[in-house]
Amino acid sequence: MMSLRDQFVTLPPTEGNKASFKVIVAVFPDVTGEQAFEFIDGVKAELLPTFMAEGLSIDSFHPLSEQQGSHDPNARLKRSPLSLLLIRYLV
Repeated sequence: MMSLRDQFVTLPPTEGNKASFKVIVAVFPDVTGEQAFEFIDGVKAELLPTFMAEGLSIDSFHPLSEQQGSHDPNARLKRSPLSLLLIRYLV
C-alpha cells in the first residue's frame, strides 16, 4: 500500500480541484470472509495515521463491514462483494 501511496501522489492531477477526485482502488479478490475483516481493516488501522499526516485517506470496503451510515444506521455503506482499499486526498 505504501508503494501505491507513492504512485498516487505523483499521478496527475497533482494540484487543483480535479486532484480531489483522484482515487486508487486496490482490489483483493482472494481475501474473503473473516480474513477480509482482519486484513483489510487491520491494514487501514495501521496506515491511517501516516496517510492522514500526509493529507491522504485510506478507506476499507469488504463483505463483512459493519460501518453504519450516518443518516441510516441500518445502511452498511462500506460493504462490498470484494475486499478493497482506497487511497484518496482528504477533502
